[in-house]
Amino acid sequence: INAEYMGNIRSRTIVKSVYGASVLQYRPSEHIYVISSLDEYHLEIINQIEKFTSNHQPVLIFFRTEQDIYDFLRSRHGQRPSLTNVSILSRKTLLEGIEGKSSVPRIDEIVTNSSRPGKVTFVEGIFGRGTDFPSPHNQLTKAAGGTVGILTYLPSSKSKLIQIMGRPARRGNKGMLIAVLFVDHLKQKFPYLDLENAPRSEYEERINEAYKNKAQEKNKKRTELKVCADAKDAAACRFAELIMNPQKSIDEKRRILEDTAKHVYFVERVYIVITDYSGSMTDSWADVTRATEEYVKTIGSFRTRDELQNCYMTLIKFNHEARQIYNKACINDLLKKMEIGPCSDGGTNFEKAFVKCNEHVNELVSRNPLVQIEILFLTDGEDETHPDTIVRKMTAKFKPNIAKYTYILFGSSETSDNMKLVENLFIEAGVPTGIHEFEDRNAVNLIKAFADAAMDEPLYVRDV
Repeated sequence: INAEYMGNIRSRTIVKSVYGASVLQYRPSEHIYVISSLDEYHLEIINQIEKFTSNHQPVLIFFRTEQDIYDFLRSRHGQRPSLTNVSILSRKTLLEGIEGKSSVPRIDEIVTNSSRPGKVTFVEGIFGRGTDFPSPHNQLTKAAGGTVGILTYLPSSKSKLIQIMGRPARRGNKGMLIAVLFVDHLKQKFPYLDLENAPRSEYEERINEAYKNKAQEKNKKRTELKVCADAKDAAACRFAELIMNPQKSIDEKRRILEDTAKHVYFVERVYIVITDYSGSMTDSWADVTRATEEYVKTIGSFRTRDELQNCYMTLIKFNHEARQIYNKACINDLLKKMEIGPCSDGGTNFEKAFVKCNEHVNELVSRNPLVQIEILFLTDGEDETHPDTIVRKMTAKFKPNIAKYTYILFGSSETSDNMKLVENLFIEAGVPTGIHEFEDRNAVNLIKAFADAAMDEPLYVRDV
């Protein structure tokens, strides 16, 4: 509480927690394991699982994403007989309800059974906040130390870590938390946190410092956005004063309106087109070229000449690599001449496409915190990478700047699981999302989908 408000507090009431005292056993210097090899990381996880299940203790294993859970289960250590009867609590469990089935009974069943002696439950990170995992009733399990939580990643904030710490020890019962961390994961989320070369006695201090720095970066970003918002508010107030001034003539007010529309109320907008140009797109590349041209023409058709001065497009082409063809090119210039180059060969890598997109979005926002960005993604199939990690990072950091996401699946009879996950991440972030899925490779449908994507309102079309 800010010191300036302390004088207004007249009484304080302390209420005892209804959940009882915390008896969680967790000491960072003893219970955090930092592993530099992916194979050894998976091995340490399974060793910890078997150590506690052999003692009849239920184990909750927290992974950041559902994909990380299945990566572990597909590893050679995830094939052990001790993991033949496990439960998985993830967003997929929730999404079953979208297809007409109620997901609540299934979730309740998994959560309830998680407290059984020796039960192994894999949990996606989002269920580490607020899920009331029951404490074990078995006296043998209680005597052994209760439920054990194994955390396989370092959450992005201290509050999320505290939430997960509260899952194993519920309602005054004993519990334990173990953290098994992979060095590469730490470098991705906390580039300046070095636990690999640190003595175990410094783990807690270094982690707290990393969280402190991350919170400061977040607050700095919020401050920058607030400064920009305050500037827009001030400009709006000046505009209102001028318009309402009875001494101004109609012609003067008209000029004020035109100037305001040009400089205040239309912010910079960048359209990012990410298109698959792997070998499977070769036969349709001419149609992709025409569709991209139609996309630019449609943008030009519903924006005024002055507005188009603040409209730009970036084109990212990807196969097994990703590269930019246009870097924030002015729409006015592209209306005169645009070439997206030939198709290529090679495989498909969604992750590299979104990494390139995230780098560009970061660059755009660092230059202009108010920039609005629309993303269009085109592909004709699936890949084996994990784009959800970078998309989750991008939507979390740049949510205020991403105005729309459009996904086009062209010439495929099956929905891409990876792109479905990406789509859900944009939806969860509150980003308006347009979906176009076409089983055939009809050029008319493709061109229309690009034109629709260029309009202000997202459209939802599933033609499969």
